Parts: sequence; C-alpha cells; structure tokens
Amino acid sequence: MLQRLVLGTLRFVLEKPVVFRSHRWRAAASLALVAAVVVVSGPARAQNSTGDPATGFIEPPAVSSLPPGPSGPTTTGPVASRPPIEVSIGMGASIDDAGLRAAGLSAIPSFYATGGFGQGTFGFDLGVFANSATGRYRTPNLPVDRLGVDAMLVIRPFADFLLGDSYDRRVLRTLALDVGLGYERDSRISRGPEDVSRVGARVGIHADLPLTPARERSELRLRLTVRRFVGLTSPTFAEGDPVPDTRFELFGSLVVVF
Repeated sequence: MLQRLVLGTLRFVLEKPVVFRSHRWRAAASLALVAAVVVVSGPARAQNSTGDPATGFIEPPAVSSLPPGPSGPTTTGPVASRPPIEVSIGMGASIDDAGLRAAGLSAIPSFYATGGFGQGTFGFDLGVFANSATGRYRTPNLPVDRLGVDAMLVIRPFADFLLGDSYDRRVLRTLALDVGLGYERDSRISRGPEDVSRVGARVGIHADLPLTPARERSELRLRLTVRRFVGLTSPTFAEGDPVPDTRFELFGSLVVVF
C-alpha cells in the first residue's frame, strides 16, 4: 500500500510541470521518492523472507514444548578465604647481664615487631628484635647490643576448642607457645667496634587481650610476650669474652589482625 502511494506521487511530480516548473526541482523530487521506495521496500522484503512471499504472512517463531534443559556447569565456586594476617609492634626490655661487670643484671630497652598469619591451632610468625645497651653504662661495663630475626611456629592449644564470645575464652584462644629458630648479631665497643653472629632456638609464650568487640572483621589487641633466645653456637669477641644468652625478654605490643 505504501509503495503504491509513493509511486503515485512520483507520477504526479513527473506529469505536473506546472507545480514543479524547474527541471532541477523535478529531478530532486524524483530521486527522493525513488530513495523512499527503496527504503520502504527493504523491510517489506525482509519480512516476507521469513514467511509466505505471496501473502506476506509471517510465521511465528517455533515454541518448544519441552522443559528447558539444565544449564551447563558454571566455573564460579566458593571464594577461597585467606588465613587472618596479624602485624604487631611494641617495646619492652631484655633482662641481660652480658658485659655488665659492675651493673650486673639489668633491664635493657628493646624493640620488637612481628608479622604472621593463622589464628587456628597452628600459625607462623616472623619477628625482628633489637635492644640498645651501648651508651647507657660506664666503664668497666662493656654492654652488648643485640639484633635478631627469627621464624617461629605458633601453637595455640585452645584456639579450636574453646568456643564462645566471652572475654576469658577469647583471651584463652590466643594463648600461644612460640618455637622456632633465630639469627642474632651481637656487637659491643671495646678498644674498637666488635661484633659476632650466632644462631639459636627461640622459645616463648604470648597471650592477647582483645580491645575490640567480638566477631569484628578486623581486631586490635594488646599482646604480652615472654621469650628467650638460646644460642646453639658459641662465638667469642676478640678478647675471648663469650656472648651469653639473655635471661629472658618481656614485651608489650599492639597487634592488628585483618
């Protein structure tokens, strides 16, 4: 129907020079109408191609009566959760008498930092320790400065057995035994700077006091630590003085668990 209307209009333009006096206008109108015929006839041919070309009847899409089949296997699965990570930094004292000939057993200021993962029965920690005795004692004392790193297996015997959100149970779940190996560099100033290195076993115990409510995604804790480094090698300074172990070390640190 629309094609007939366009063709009739084209015939009127060509046969009525009175209305379209200029050949230029008649040619432009003719080309516009021809383009309209092409545009209109395109969708009609596309519609007839899916149905009966004689009647122009469009066949409806076939609908299956079968129930939809199961979808294919999906590649998404449960998101793997990482073990909790903890980072701590704190200060304390190493109870030491190495080189303190006159002062005797003393508390030497110390710095302590750890990082590790795991909050269950077993975890793993890496630690850095340093104390500073030089300059705090006069002669005849020859104090020893210590710098150490260690790797420790953390054993929490109550972590997976004491359930509940009461404060005492939360504290008991963090009670841990630290066992590992360490490296320590010991230095002093006698006639000149002297230093020796040794390896040993690191043993200790720590407990955390939670500072945030239970079941928080991240936690802030106060950690109390007691530990000791037991040397497995026995190096000596230039004058033949051995390097004794510290008696023990005490630390208080803030811990962030996330």
